[in-house]
Amino acid sequence: MQVMGFVRGKLGFPRRPRKIFLLQEKIPDSEENPYFIFKLRQYNYMIMKRYILAVMLLLGFNTFIKAQQKMPTAQEMTVKSVDELEKRLKLTPTQKSVIYNYVFDMSKQQLDLIKRQQAGTSKEDDVTKFYKLQNDTNDNIRTILKGDQLPEFEKVLEDRLNGGAKKKKNKKGKKEEEEVVTGISGLKLPVQP
Repeated sequence: MQVMGFVRGKLGFPRRPRKIFLLQEKIPDSEENPYFIFKLRQYNYMIMKRYILAVMLLLGFNTFIKAQQKMPTAQEMTVKSVDELEKRLKLTPTQKSVIYNYVFDMSKQQLDLIKRQQAGTSKEDDVTKFYKLQNDTNDNIRTILKGDQLPEFEKVLEDRLNGGAKKKKNKKGKKEEEEVVTGISGLKLPVQP
């Protein structure tokens, strides 16, 4: 039972109301008491609702994230790759159509491998197949290209392996490129006097 009341201050003005709790009997917290069981069930129900809400939010957030990450189709990947090669290598229409067929076949097979890996049904050989397809396609493209296109194609492959790092650096406005030192000389520390 709860009673609200005003208590007058020294000057006779009422103070803020304060709660005065009058308990006629102390309710024991035991498993035999039906009131205790009722309150315990209410508390457990409230906690359960919070957990369910948290799980639903996580599932909804996960679904939203997966909807954003849509895999490109084999045709989209092929068009992008062939367009880049056409710009950098100055391909003839015949070269472009043959390269398109090679890259399209590679993209289809690689997307199948990626889908199997995401589904969890991939095998140990899938990664080697992935890179073998890539190497075979690159070898087929090399046979089609003419003499002056081959060095530029090697540069394209190197850029792809580096993740297009040169383009990203140039876009950010950094005109200076870091000097890359390979071999043992790259491991030696400079001599300090």
